[in-house]
Amino acid sequence: MTRRDAARALDASGDIVGAVRAYELALAEEPDATDLRLDLAALYVAANDPGAAAAHHLPKPFVDAAYGRCVAVLQEGLRRGGPHPELLAWRLHLKERVVGEPIPPGALEALARDERAEFARLLIYASSGRTLEQASAAATFRAASARRTERERCCMSYAPPARGFSSGAPA
Repeated sequence: MTRRDAARALDASGDIVGAVRAYELALAEEPDATDLRLDLAALYVAANDPGAAAAHHLPKPFVDAAYGRCVAVLQEGLRRGGPHPELLAWRLHLKERVVGEPIPPGALEALARDERAEFARLLIYASSGRTLEQASAAATFRAASARRTERERCCMSYAPPARGFSSGAPA
């Protein structure tokens, strides 16, 4: 089993601390792997949620370091690979969710112009229900329902059932 596979297996099992350690090791082997950075960042975002931290019995030093480490992981990805829209969208999401910094008007729409910007389009759809983003959001929800990493769990949390949207995942 590769470090990448081990990290994803730990992530899917809900072992946040173990998955973070494994993703950090996998990222050391594949420093340009944006998908690993995004999976790792999603775990750090979850660690910043008091409910998730309590439910997973996360150690206080881990929680205290999570925000700074998440920012560093995303920044390093941007430094290594340029302005990847998913890294930028997760950075905006982190700031909004953890420190309450609103996402600037038009920021997600600007990112959504890039075909790789699944999370940006998902956030636009979830917050506004714009039909322009619905097909992209549906594809993201379907892909997320097939995997169970924290990043996919986060994506699935934006599925708006009140709008009659179905991800295609079993209930």
